[in-house]
Amino acid sequence: MKTICDHCGVGFRPANALERFCCNGCETVSGLIQKEGLEDFYKLRDAPGRPIGELSRDDFQWARMLQVFAEKKAVEESVALASLTVSLDGMTCAGCVWLVELLYERTRGSHAIQLSLSQGTMSMSWRLGEFELDAFLKHLANYGYRGRNYKAGWG
Repeated sequence: MKTICDHCGVGFRPANALERFCCNGCETVSGLIQKEGLEDFYKLRDAPGRPIGELSRDDFQWARMLQVFAEKKAVEESVALASLTVSLDGMTCAGCVWLVELLYERTRGSHAIQLSLSQGTMSMSWRLGEFELDAFLKHLANYGYRGRNYKAGWG
């Protein structure tokens, strides 16, 4: 018997009648969404996602380097906010955009964020010295989103 994953909406064959998720990643992310009080994600989701699979455990040294570059540029330009764009894999619907925006707004030092679902990018600005890009990307990875260097973010 085929059923639908409670998190991503993809059809799968459960091993038993109580199984509600297609993979451990979806089960973990669903638990995080419930724990953080973000259940509106499921109301706003307008398309099925894709299975999360095993959650990524990336090294975020590249993100620390990008942040240093962006903050150095802001100081050179005498502006109070640093900004850059990174690629963000895993966004599949308006619910994903809402969730990432809300998680960013809850992050210390965040200022503004703009997501492009069609391009898979996240453009953000933050107050100098108050934000940790690598920590934010690690937090997003817990929800199944994977940040990557976006070449245009360097210039």
